[in-house]
Amino acid sequence: MALPYSASASATAPGSAGERWPPLESCPDVLDQFMWSLGVPEDEAEFHDVYGLDEDALEMVPQPVVAVILCFPDPPQVHFTL
Repeated sequence: MALPYSASASATAPGSAGERWPPLESCPDVLDQFMWSLGVPEDEAEFHDVYGLDEDALEMVPQPVVAVILCFPDPPQVHFTL
């Protein structure tokens, strides 16, 4: 699956007036392709959906877990500047 944009071309220098990061779909396949395009070896890491944080749901997550990415809606009412 090819990404519709280049990872390096979509973001500008942090703190610049034109700073912009592309939104990523909350889909393990899309996130895998993005991560691999940044240079992470395909056999070293991959994304998986987590359907809940209760014990039963977490048992379905492949181990070991390196990190968790939380995806949530971004309505205009919660926009802020870092």
